Amino acid sequence: MNLSIRRSLSVLAMTLLLTGTLAACGTESQKVEPTVTRVDVAGAPPTRTPTVAGGETPAPSGGASSTAPATGGQTGGQATTFEVDMQDSLSFQPSELTIPANTDVTIHAVNSGALPHTFTIKDVADTGEVAGGASADVKVNLPPGEYEFHCAIPGHTEAGMVGTLKVVEGGGQPAAQASPTAPAGGGQAAAPSGPVEVDMVDLAFQPTEITIPANTDVVIKAVNKGALPHTFTILDVADTGEVAAGSSAEVTVNLPPGDYTFDCSIPGHKEAGMVGTLRVVEGGAAPGGAATPAQAAASPAASPVEASPAAASPAVGGGAAELPTTYEVDMVDLAFQPTDLTIPANTDVTIKAVNKGALPHTFTIPDVADTGEVASGSSAEVKVNLPPGEYTFDCAVPGHKEAGMVGKITVVAGGGAAAGPATPAEATPAVATPAAAGGAAELPTSLEIDMVDLAFQPTDLTIPANTDVTIKAVNKGALPHTFTITGVEDTGEVAAGSSAEVKLNLPAGTYQFDCVVPGHKEAGMVGTLTVVESGGAAPAASPAASPQASPIATEVNLDMVELRFIPDTLEIPANVDVQVNLSNSGNLPHNFSIKDKDISVDLAAGDKTSFTLNLPAGTYDFFCNVPGHEGAGMVGKLTVVEGGGATPVASPTGQSGEAGATSAEVDMVDLAFQPTEITIAANTDVTINAVNKGALPHTFTIPDVADTGEVASGQSKTITVNLPPGEYAFDCAVPGHKEAGMVGKLIVK
Repeated sequence: MNLSIRRSLSVLAMTLLLTGTLAACGTESQKVEPTVTRVDVAGAPPTRTPTVAGGETPAPSGGASSTAPATGGQTGGQATTFEVDMQDSLSFQPSELTIPANTDVTIHAVNSGALPHTFTIKDVADTGEVAGGASADVKVNLPPGEYEFHCAIPGHTEAGMVGTLKVVEGGGQPAAQASPTAPAGGGQAAAPSGPVEVDMVDLAFQPTEITIPANTDVVIKAVNKGALPHTFTILDVADTGEVAAGSSAEVTVNLPPGDYTFDCSIPGHKEAGMVGTLRVVEGGAAPGGAATPAQAAASPAASPVEASPAAASPAVGGGAAELPTTYEVDMVDLAFQPTDLTIPANTDVTIKAVNKGALPHTFTIPDVADTGEVASGSSAEVKVNLPPGEYTFDCAVPGHKEAGMVGKITVVAGGGAAAGPATPAEATPAVATPAAAGGAAELPTSLEIDMVDLAFQPTDLTIPANTDVTIKAVNKGALPHTFTITGVEDTGEVAAGSSAEVKLNLPAGTYQFDCVVPGHKEAGMVGTLTVVESGGAAPAASPAASPQASPIATEVNLDMVELRFIPDTLEIPANVDVQVNLSNSGNLPHNFSIKDKDISVDLAAGDKTSFTLNLPAGTYDFFCNVPGHEGAGMVGKLTVVEGGGATPVASPTGQSGEAGATSAEVDMVDLAFQPTEITIAANTDVTINAVNKGALPHTFTIPDVADTGEVASGQSKTITVNLPPGEYAFDCAVPGHKEAGMVGKLIVK
């Protein structure tokens, strides 16, 4: 090739290279505008979209990578898919996202709560309202800078549901902020394809049973979806250490076959029931259902029947052992425990659904059986007789099924008990409490009383004198309790979820019963047993009523927190002016409305007000009309009665003490103070008694002034203060409790 041709080709190559470079750089007039596309997937269950740590997203099996292709000589791609959880705390997790600039990025917003939420970047993108348990995507393409995102539901931004979106040149989400789903790993064929995931909520693991292969390195990822710090601890094997709310941690285990217990080592959490079972088996991977709720939706046996408590669904034995015909399943917020039941086919089976959560729930087998709505602390039963097969059960309260409150019933042939005498559980008398007795009806000889934290329900029982009577004490709380009539009878300590019976035959008189677990009686866990003559005839008054009636209250106190009224039942006299003192101790705005009445009172977080009711006799439903709150269980019942004679149902909440007070008492529950405001005298020695009526340890702390130190469940401590006039904040110093809203105000004047 001659010299002139070579020179011409060189010039042409240089021209092409320069042209390509200029095209890539663009000009100043080419301004980058943000582009947004919303992909609405509301109504679908929340799914964990693979996101990245360090700029890589592994390609799922059979699918494409979500990493942008490398350009301009880069050796790796940038993250283009990010996930953020919207929680009822009210917060985003994480609260900070970092994404690459001038790149199409998808943000997957998952509503892990029960309330509706939005993911909103003002003037840029908005998911719209996302129902509890659902998710939605937005797509953005933004120039470098910082942008605020928030929840646009009224009151949520003001309560702190905000975050920061950082848009940077040349990089994506730092590993610490992403929510990566682990890439499919190699190793033995029997090993899980990624980390086995377990959620930590307040106060439970979900699921409570995990199955993994033996003699294999297995990664367990513990995700804290609660408001409190938690740990995932296998004693003498592995421990995540303390995991903050919204964070996660991993442990790697390699174990021989066997069953291992895991728990939360935060004081009080294990005792409150935060435990589970790790099953290590030969020759197989963890069932898909043993890992995360999302995996469970597509795989069998999330939580074998054997994992349920003895009081729930007894384990199926080998050989010719027969399946039981009575089962118990707990309903918590928002899950069933256990999630799998195995029952005999073509046999009458009773399933008792116990609501141990704060929200109302149902146990529903579509087109087969339904308990209807079961209030917090209550239970209901269904009877089924089914052919062999698999059936799904769920909670029919709006949003609960979508949030993962589902389970499975396996009906098997040949394992049922033959028809005949009832099992002991079936033989329990239908009579529950003496509340049904009245007029001249015979008093019952079998009664049931519930033990919760820290109270008996009911607190008054009436039984016939000189008659054999059985009292069944059912522990529906998280703490151990006793039913004790001093010098007469005692159940001994009854574990949470269990029950015990005592048999009595007493002369006429009045007897006190209490719980003898240290601190419980002192915290008010007492009641009255009235034994009456007259051949077993009940007195005209309901046994649940107080022996000495007093006029119905004409002033009642009602507090609103997330997401309930305290108390949720009120009784007032008819056709009389009654003052209602309404306070909002929560972090959200709330409302008090009475159905079918022109009564609606809005109240911002931390505010209080009073109003007057004058209603005819009847029963009225009240609720909070803030969107999503009524559906989440923020409801109550108002009974308006003619005349008087009943003990007031209302219990004092809101403000305590008064100017000049030299003593005050505050209750500590999980996770709040009651009341949240105390008024005491200035420049005077004042004693404050802090009573822990919750299941967790708490403190009453006035920063830089006074501190009770940690107060165990059922115990109390006092502090003495002498302060100048002013307002002081108090809180609980146990990690996570203040952040969860356990705060209050001390007014000194």
